[in-house]
Amino acid sequence: GNISVSFNGKFIHHPPTSNSRAQSENGAFRCTYDIGQVSDEVRRLNNFKLYENNQLLFTLKQAPGSDLYISNSGIIAFMDHTYQYRGELTINFYSKYGRHLLSKTFKGASLFGFSSAGNKFGVGTSSQLYVISIMNNQTETYPQGFQFDISEAENLVAVASENMVQIYSDGTRQRVIATGFKHTRKVKISSANNLLAVIDKRQLKVFSLADGRLLFENKNGRAHV
Repeated sequence: GNISVSFNGKFIHHPPTSNSRAQSENGAFRCTYDIGQVSDEVRRLNNFKLYENNQLLFTLKQAPGSDLYISNSGIIAFMDHTYQYRGELTINFYSKYGRHLLSKTFKGASLFGFSSAGNKFGVGTSSQLYVISIMNNQTETYPQGFQFDISEAENLVAVASENMVQIYSDGTRQRVIATGFKHTRKVKISSANNLLAVIDKRQLKVFSLADGRLLFENKNGRAHV
């Protein structure tokens, strides 16, 4: 019950951490905190603690955000909703040792996610997709989409929109794959396996990145990416 498998056959470990508030996808990092004062769109996270394999790495008396994401490399994205009333979100990135790395502010942000390697973070707004390279503080921009994913090597970006997925390599569009999905619910890209997987409400499709061919589909509505 503590192990799942990604679409490309990678095992994902989820250690039993019933007291954790959040954890990385690979299960290596987890955090605990207390919920303090709560108001509209904002809550205080007090006594934040980050662990790696149950070893305490650092603590914060108060976290710089109301929500958070933890990457597979231990980088934390704290989501600060203080100015949500004017449509602004500030993301504060911290290293696994508690060092503040950078902060970015966006308007109309609603889609988020780390790359599987954990060193890039995507932010989707109503007009753009931004992919932040956290360690060198560089940001690439892409067209807005329903969903996105970043490959293991962090050199490919997949952006899903109506009926298609656009594939970018180091910021340049390389291929457009027709999916036939009006609204893609999840997309996964693997540079190691040269595959793209997409899923809508009832169907899973897997395509070759080399030529865009459909390699596999499942129409029973029970498949997951």
